[in-house]
Amino acid sequence: MFLKREKDHQKWKIEYDETIYKIYDRNNDLAGYFFPDYGFVFDQKSNDDQKEEDEEAVIEAMNEEHKEIPRGEVLVPLVKLDLLDIEDEHIELDVAYQRMEADLQRMDAWKTWMRSNSDRFDIIGNGIYTSREDRNMLSIALQVNSQFVLHEKEIGQKLKPILDSLNESGLL
Repeated sequence: MFLKREKDHQKWKIEYDETIYKIYDRNNDLAGYFFPDYGFVFDQKSNDDQKEEDEEAVIEAMNEEHKEIPRGEVLVPLVKLDLLDIEDEHIELDVAYQRMEADLQRMDAWKTWMRSNSDRFDIIGNGIYTSREDRNMLSIALQVNSQFVLHEKEIGQKLKPILDSLNESGLL
């Protein structure tokens, strides 16, 4: 029993990296990101360079002091499209249809998961984004309306139920 608990505990690793937290799976592969909502706006009269420096210093201090924040976003892969950047100059309609049909099935699985789990995990919204590195990859940002302590261990404990549920559903 103790070994199982240890194995589950090691399933997700959280690592702080310049204002955000990276989420790694048990194989040490990048599984997603956590974006804290630091919840502040600087005076619009100050210049942009000064605002950026002040913001970075405040964020760094908040993380060093393990401050509590009101919410955050978890960004994870949604679907890998298999349409763009193809080897050939074109793709046949039937092939495109089959590929998109598989993508729609995965989107349906996400919709089902969201309907079943949004209230359970205090997910108040979501947004779909394309990856900067791979325009075929769509990611989903889940807006979690829950208090988070800015510390890798605490964030990991708070996100573990969400990540475990997504993993068990085959979505992560």
